[in-house]
Amino acid sequence: MIFYNLIGLIISLSFLIWGADKFIDNSSLIAKKLGLSELTIGLTIVALGTSAPEIFVGISSVLNGTESIAMGAVVGSNISNIALIFGVSCIGVSMLPSKTNPIQFIPFVLAVIVLGLGLQDLKITKAESIEFLFVFAAFMYVTYLFRIPDKIDESDNSNIKTGKTILLLILGLLALIVGSNYAVINAEKIATIINIPQVIIGLTIIAIGTSLPELAATISAIIKNKNDMVIGNVIGSNVMNIALVVPI
Repeated sequence: MIFYNLIGLIISLSFLIWGADKFIDNSSLIAKKLGLSELTIGLTIVALGTSAPEIFVGISSVLNGTESIAMGAVVGSNISNIALIFGVSCIGVSMLPSKTNPIQFIPFVLAVIVLGLGLQDLKITKAESIEFLFVFAAFMYVTYLFRIPDKIDESDNSNIKTGKTILLLILGLLALIVGSNYAVINAEKIATIINIPQVIIGLTIIAIGTSLPELAATISAIIKNKNDMVIGNVIGSNVMNIALVVPI
């Protein structure tokens, strides 16, 4: 049984890597087409796409009455984003990203503060959930307000096929979601077979598993020298984990 789960895990990771590659490529093309910076795209589209597994884990946990697993996944995933993914990006980045207005980091700091205050009584109320959603709205507004336009090269844009780009972007996102979902499922089954407690699974395997899209997207972006997208992905994904998954 564990052999089949290992094969499933490898296949899922293959989907994940392929999806990340297509997602990064076509997000960058959209950035060029719209004249937006890769940082802005990383903070929004890529961050939302790579946070999709955490969102689905949150919904599934609520439906199954295991909200603690979702909360463990959020905390563990954010630690993984900063310690693993940002660490990998610091090793792999070959050039400095563009200068970022410090105001863009305020929603991230707010999200961490609100989460810390909310967890003091080990309970997230509906009122606190609304506060998280306000933080998310502030994050999106600040990202839009301080977006840095890229220099538009008309000769490059003329070669961009919008329909094909959007199709590949959607396929890449679907591959990310499906690949990460089955990677988590197979990893969880392997952990169950070797008798690892469910709480540990939530804090480690599920948390790291749902961070796999960020890791795959980060490695792909580093290879393609899209360093602004790497930074945007890490920050945006952490904010969305707190400001979207926790309220759910």
